[in-house]
Amino acid sequence: MIKVTLDTNVLVSGTFWTGESFKILEAVNNKEVINVTSNEIIEEFKEICFREEILDKTNKTIFSISRSIEKIASISVIVFPSEHFNVIEDDDDNKVIDAAVEGRVDYIVTYDKSPFDTKRV
Repeated sequence: MIKVTLDTNVLVSGTFWTGESFKILEAVNNKEVINVTSNEIIEEFKEICFREEILDKTNKTIFSISRSIEKIASISVIVFPSEHFNVIEDDDDNKVIDAAVEGRVDYIVTYDKSPFDTKRV
């Protein structure tokens, strides 16, 4: 079975709107795809879901948003990365790499245009 790590932007999009991200979350829910995530990704997802700009764009209640977050966490495999990488310019994206490596995923799914712009050393 295909294992993926979903970036927070995919989780948010699939939670609030229909489209490709929603279809990916449905595939995870139907056990067609395994989502490997971490507590750090879930915490970032939770923080973004309760931002005013997100709440203003949707008609979901805080209760339904909380349930959606719990549901995604419950249908995902949560890993505890033993390594932490610092290779992506946007430090927030490094947690996605950490989870993907720990979970030995096949793909990282993101809406970032160039998530793998690495830091210059």
